[in-house]
Amino acid sequence: MRKAFFCIFFLVVGGLAAAQSDGLQSNGLQSAGSWDDPMYERFTFEDFARYEPSGMEIDFTDIDYQLLNAAIFYETNRRRSENGKPLFFHSEALERASSLHSRDMVEKGFFSHENPYDPKKRTPWLRMSIFGIDGGYVAENITEAFGIRYQSGTPVILPEGDGGDFRDYVSGEVIPPHTYRSFAESVVESWMQSPPHRANILDKQLRYLGCGAYHYKNKSFHGLDQFKVTQNFSSDLPLP
Repeated sequence: MRKAFFCIFFLVVGGLAAAQSDGLQSNGLQSAGSWDDPMYERFTFEDFARYEPSGMEIDFTDIDYQLLNAAIFYETNRRRSENGKPLFFHSEALERASSLHSRDMVEKGFFSHENPYDPKKRTPWLRMSIFGIDGGYVAENITEAFGIRYQSGTPVILPEGDGGDFRDYVSGEVIPPHTYRSFAESVVESWMQSPPHRANILDKQLRYLGCGAYHYKNKSFHGLDQFKVTQNFSSDLPLP
């Protein structure tokens, strides 16, 4: 059986527009360096919270996408654990499918579970099948998220020019970029507040997860740093 949720809602608050949808071993935890796939076999979500690079602010000119995807994966597993569900296994195939869709949404300028520009990648299950997920139970979450630590519902001072700093309305202080970990917490929290997305994250039939984010500057809103983010889930591993 296959499924995908097609729920989309838009928020406009405090002058900022955001589209949100629906939709180890502890050795070396303080070392710097890029994330790579074998680390998923050694890290738990508790370990990742102590992994120093996950607490670094995101440099929008030099994003470690593998680390960002890992942060979303581990935050999702943390929420699974809180709700008494078995933890997801990481799937490189699902991460590649998720990353592909997030990049396509940015580069082609759409926000949907359906890719209107490429029939071979039109639906979530077609995209997953490209990477060998060709059966079982599947689902997808998508969202569009702020790259800065803006709190929805609070007023903001807009930058004087595109690409400038957004400032807190009360203090006047610059709103800093998210860290890798705080970005993941913000994204997963938004999904957990939406029943269809929450259902995917907590579905015990879904055992494998891959996450993929892609950055862009919102040219229609003062060059605000944003991301489109995709989660792909499946009950089965890729076919050999």
